[in-house]
Amino acid sequence: MNKSLKIFVDAHCFDNEYQGSRTFLKGIYTVLSHYSEVEIFMGAYDTQHLRCEFPDVPVNHFFQYRSQRPLLRLVRDIPGILRQHVFDFAHFQYVSPIVKWCKYIVTTHDLLFIERKKDFPWSYRLPRYPLFKYCCRNADIRTAPSVFSRNSISKYYHIHADKITVIPNGVNTEFFERKISKDQAVEFIWKGYQIKNFILYVSRIEPRKNHASLLQLYMEMQLYKKDISIVFIGKESIKDPALQTIVRNMPENISRYIRHFHQISSGELPWFYRAAKLVVYPSLAEGFGIPPLEAAAMETPVLCSNTTAMADFQFLGDQLFDPENKQEFQKKLGEMLSRTSEKEHLQELAKTIYQKYSWEKSGSTLLGYMKKALPLNIIT
Repeated sequence: MNKSLKIFVDAHCFDNEYQGSRTFLKGIYTVLSHYSEVEIFMGAYDTQHLRCEFPDVPVNHFFQYRSQRPLLRLVRDIPGILRQHVFDFAHFQYVSPIVKWCKYIVTTHDLLFIERKKDFPWSYRLPRYPLFKYCCRNADIRTAPSVFSRNSISKYYHIHADKITVIPNGVNTEFFERKISKDQAVEFIWKGYQIKNFILYVSRIEPRKNHASLLQLYMEMQLYKKDISIVFIGKESIKDPALQTIVRNMPENISRYIRHFHQISSGELPWFYRAAKLVVYPSLAEGFGIPPLEAAAMETPVLCSNTTAMADFQFLGDQLFDPENKQEFQKKLGEMLSRTSEKEHLQELAKTIYQKYSWEKSGSTLLGYMKKALPLNIIT
């Protein structure tokens, strides 16, 4: 008899700070939760928060982990759930239990700790390399969010690229559907935060994220004299000595133009994107890089790095730049700040992103690969 496909999702990333793997699971499984042929089950420590994130998943499909500690989650909590229940697939980000209880999907978002060793302390790199490699090679379905990440996995884990499926992140429809005018957004941010005429960079703080280069250019170009501010949104994940040095030695008359928010609610983020004079994304390396796409979806001008996974964003045209070429960065930044926004161009970019980066497409692709991996009569 035919039956629905049952998927267990390790959603422990929703217990922690905001990151790309959380965006990925939210987008994919919000879509798949609407498929009648699929039953989704999710595990996390804070299941109350998880229920708010996935309101269409039945309440009795959430499993609470007994611990937030990674080792206990992997050797006790998840295996206990998988032993007691019958699932067709279990989906993990980077790391899965060693013993298999069903078919495993492992998504490896990037291997930047290998690609750019200097940006990560040895204590971060050492345990991840063998564990991530084993889990990825042991998976029944392997996914990556970009061609860059797929090729990196193939190179360092010695897996043929054909055995790794590229399932890109999507851009949430709210960024396209929320019709916020520029004037409304500027007024909203000014009333709430007393900020206007600002450059925005949305990202966690790590050395590879390159906040220091943007801030240094801001000072050298004396943009504060034009009453242009900089807003950073994102927590510090790995200390960035270069950034700390700049901030520590910054004169007070400049520092008042610099604002840093560790976190902004998902409801307010579109308002920041829309109110910004320019969104800059100068990261040196990404497994995907979704903030510049979200900003462009809001029809805000974007200046984006052209390295690693972001090389796929060729539709941005002359809004791409080499973040390691200071002269090019400065030239492009000056041009974008002085450019008069062309409404038709911004609308065309938003349309391109809407068509290219859809969670519906990504969810459907993943489901298709799951169906291929199971007997034909398993799904209604």
